[in-house]
Amino acid sequence: NAGILQATSGTLSAQGPVGTSNGTFAADDGETLLVSGNISDGGSGNNLTKTGAGTLTISGTNTISGDITINQGILNVSAGSTSVAALSVNRSGISGIPSRFVVDGGMFIASSLSNLMGSDVGFPGPGQFVLQAGSAQFNGGLKSSQVFGPIGGFIRIEGGAFSATDVNIVRNSAGTVDFASGWVITGGDANVGTIELGSTNSNGALSVEGGALTATGPITIARQSSPGRGGAMRVTGGTFVSTDATDGIILSQQDEDGNADQIASASFSGGVSTVEKFKMGYDANVNAGSATITVDGGMLYIGSGGVEVNGSGTFAAAMNLSSGTLGARTNWAGAADIMLPMGGNINIKAADAADLPHDITLNGNVSGAGSLTKSGAGTLTLTRDNTYGGTTIVHAGALVIDGTHTFGGEYTIDAGARLAGNGIIESIVHSTGTISPGGSPGTLTIGALEMDGNAALQIELGGTTAGSGYDRLVVEGAAMLDGTLDVSFVNGFVPAAGDTFDVFDWGALSGTFATVTLPELPADLRWNGSQLYNTGELIVRLAGDFNGDGAVDAADYVAWRKGLGMSYTQTDYNVWRVQYGQTAGKSANVGASASVPEPVFALMLIIAALILSSHRGLAVSQTRMLSRRAGVRSNPRSPISPVDQLFISIREHDESERLCFA
Repeated sequence: NAGILQATSGTLSAQGPVGTSNGTFAADDGETLLVSGNISDGGSGNNLTKTGAGTLTISGTNTISGDITINQGILNVSAGSTSVAALSVNRSGISGIPSRFVVDGGMFIASSLSNLMGSDVGFPGPGQFVLQAGSAQFNGGLKSSQVFGPIGGFIRIEGGAFSATDVNIVRNSAGTVDFASGWVITGGDANVGTIELGSTNSNGALSVEGGALTATGPITIARQSSPGRGGAMRVTGGTFVSTDATDGIILSQQDEDGNADQIASASFSGGVSTVEKFKMGYDANVNAGSATITVDGGMLYIGSGGVEVNGSGTFAAAMNLSSGTLGARTNWAGAADIMLPMGGNINIKAADAADLPHDITLNGNVSGAGSLTKSGAGTLTLTRDNTYGGTTIVHAGALVIDGTHTFGGEYTIDAGARLAGNGIIESIVHSTGTISPGGSPGTLTIGALEMDGNAALQIELGGTTAGSGYDRLVVEGAAMLDGTLDVSFVNGFVPAAGDTFDVFDWGALSGTFATVTLPELPADLRWNGSQLYNTGELIVRLAGDFNGDGAVDAADYVAWRKGLGMSYTQTDYNVWRVQYGQTAGKSANVGASASVPEPVFALMLIIAALILSSHRGLAVSQTRMLSRRAGVRSNPRSPISPVDQLFISIREHDESERLCFA
């Protein structure tokens, strides 16, 4: 009690119960003091102090209602359980010899805020905490509290289970971020509430290199008093999870003294990370400094909070994406500008780690010389004008371009993937997948197009105005066609006779669609695709209106007759017969006799002209016979209508022409 138990040579072992009342355990440099018995202060609020450069190892059931303070050397919990009010690990004052608290077995619990004191000028030997096995709980939080020293204390989790309500790395380095100190996780499983990195002055750092870290509260990086400094975190391996959806990871916040010039960064070069939200700049008070998110080899999945950008003035927020995967825990949107560095190729995955599809919307500018690969079954939407110079590959899901992409490389759309949007792509697009202009509907403009046999162009018709009513693809250069043109109606749209849809334009054209799929029309309407490869138009016409003048009349018979066997069949003639007399906007009554809009005599003049033009060697008498049979002077008592007489005359003419040439 209030005395000193000291090992000065070799190993001193105390196996029975040890009572302490503000007692001190001392082990000289190179010596070990082993206490396997239970240590207790009897609940009187007394403290235990470790001094000397040697090692104190405790392994019993230890209950200390006061604090454990380590002034020098190592205190090691190897087994049993140890509970204290708080842990204080002070700087040793001995160059090259830190003060260190180690848990490599058993259980340690501190109920109040614990502190690690970093070294200061003239006071070396920073305070350290290392968890190797067992468990350590800091129910009042753990703080690395050095303010002015060049070398901060550190927390190192190598194994076991670690938990804390809060971890605060006040400062672990000066002008340059130091990931070797601060908080380093190489193994084990860590679960904490809030995290603060760089909360007083200079820099605070966190490095996840293995194991697992889960933070349920906000993580604040850079909220300190030194302009141009701040904090940083990185994930190079293991698993990292931040679940707070309100503030998430805060990159740069003005401190209590008004310093807004913070430098904050979060980088992901390995492992798998899931972050519910990034807040780049806490609010508009952040008017200087920078916030940077970097993905260069790791996998980062972002949640519904997305990437929020605040701040004002000269504050700069950016995402640097060079390699690895940027994915989606659920649908999210980001406002930060994005840089794709030279030689990089970022995989943006519109899906979570289990490959369930989610959508990503990037509202910042994408620039740089790197490339982008889209994967995952969800949709990636780029809304702004982009200038990145690398290639773009869509492996799966949909890529929607709603801005303009200039100076870019080639686009490749793989089988099963889709390119859509209302934007402009100045590059060539190679497609084995699907191109779907607009956002139902809209216009997509591309520099050039190459489609293979598995590719498809999907066009939606929901009105009669290009871009707003129906989809349109504009190819400014050469278009090489193949695959399928797939047209469908949307929003309950039903076209009328005479409607024309300019669905496709090009600078130069080669090839044709192997398959053209058109939606079903009402019974009295027909599609006309005769201009598809001339003007890119699909036209809706009355059934039987072969010349496209908006009326089904004798002139259409001439068009049918000339195109028989090439463009038309006998079935088309039957349609013409049923539709005869119809005009645009007027429906046929199938099965009833069609009314004749012009005199039968006028029709006969057309027939006579057709006869003369198609068979000039036909006898005049035979022509007169046909005219009489046509009933120019129709018998009012005849049960056959003038139109039916006309049809009979036409068919007899065709038969006579056949016999004449036989």
